[in-house]
Amino acid sequence: MQLRAYDDLSECLQAGVSRRCPHCDVFAQMHIQHLPSWEQLQANKPARIAVISQCDACRLPVFLSSGPVRYEASLITLDGPLESVVKPKEAFAIRLLPPTVQSLTEELFACYQQEQWYALALLSNALIHACDRALGGQQRLALFNTVADSAALIDIDDNNLRLCRRILFDLETGDSPPPLLDAQAALLIALVKDLLYQHFVRPAELKTTAHNA
Repeated sequence: MQLRAYDDLSECLQAGVSRRCPHCDVFAQMHIQHLPSWEQLQANKPARIAVISQCDACRLPVFLSSGPVRYEASLITLDGPLESVVKPKEAFAIRLLPPTVQSLTEELFACYQQEQWYALALLSNALIHACDRALGGQQRLALFNTVADSAALIDIDDNNLRLCRRILFDLETGDSPPPLLDAQAALLIALVKDLLYQHFVRPAELKTTAHNA
């Protein structure tokens, strides 16, 4: 998005700011409450623009951030859309997980929501060990194969797949996980969620259905 000198930033952004709300989990219009002025932006030249908005569904404040911003004398360029500073909570049937797996999964989702990628990687690895124990032990190969099947479905490129496998299966005690980009963290959480679904949630749902039949 390009803003010419003294364009009204609120008018430029208002029409297209719809996001999944981190509070009520509804995809809703984000009504802009406060924006920096053109003069403030040109004087301070922040790397990203902070925006205060309000969710039209639940009326709670939602803090947004632009992508990188580039400045010229009479032009401001915003790269990428506005995104929520706080990610929405992960929707998942955590109640169907074994207690030890459940507690780690709750921490994992909290780290993802807060964009704590280092902790996310460590917890993902710990979760694999907890899943193995919950399944009776000696199930790492089955868990590895589930990740491989999930990766094939969403066509992850080889480099990202190797990164996720290393985090999940190859970290030794005391190892530091490799750094994650935002998109790689999203891939990692998607693989973990599918693994949990296949090994715990889906069997529990099928057992409930069979019991009630």
